[in-house]
Parts: sequence; C-alpha cells; structure tokens
Amino acid sequence: MSKSFSVLLAISIMVISSSTFAAERSLTKDEEVKVTNLIKNHLKLPASAKFKLGKMIANPFDAYCGSVAKSNKESIPFITSMPEPIGNIDLRRVVLVGDNEYKYRSVIEQCAEYGYKLN
Repeated sequence: MSKSFSVLLAISIMVISSSTFAAERSLTKDEEVKVTNLIKNHLKLPASAKFKLGKMIANPFDAYCGSVAKSNKESIPFITSMPEPIGNIDLRRVVLVGDNEYKYRSVIEQCAEYGYKLN
C-alpha cells in the first residue's frame, strides 16, 4: 500500500469517526429515565420539570447534555456523566446544572465543546 494512500485512508477514518452523524445515538429508555431522575434530584419543583433530551454524542468523557424547563418555563441546561455501569455499580451522575448565570455559561460552553447545541 502506498504511503499517500495510507495517509488518505487515515484522514478519511478520522473525519468519518469525528462526524456528528457517526457519533450520535438515541438514548435508551433506561438512560432517559436515569437522566431525568438524576436531574430531578437537583430541582426544587421536580414534578413540574419538562425535559428536552436529544441524541447522545460520543465524547471522551461520556458526557450527555440536555435542558429542562422549570415550572416558570425558564430552560436550564445540564451536563451529566454517562459511563457504562461496571458490574452492578451505576456510575452515572450529574456533573452540573446551569441554574445560575455562572453555571449556565459553564454548562453551555462545556456542552458546545462536546458538540451539543443547547441554545
């Protein structure tokens, strides 16, 4: 195999693997339930929360981003960690809920780095 063909093949693989199309997947029903329950634990009025859950975008930290509308219709972003469970231990946890100005900007910026568009 020629060197230029090998380089072209390597570049093609990198482009395809980093494309949004190749790196997205829908959350399973189990994952949706776990995400909503994790976030509801951080809300004052969890019963009135309306979630906007999108696709999971592959990233090195297994981060998942979405948003939730509180009772006053204000939408706040969140970021969770979604690693695969190890045995019977589920390691999913909330990383940050953007419920104040500093956290809001932090979540939006971090999620954008992983390819999520929340606003």
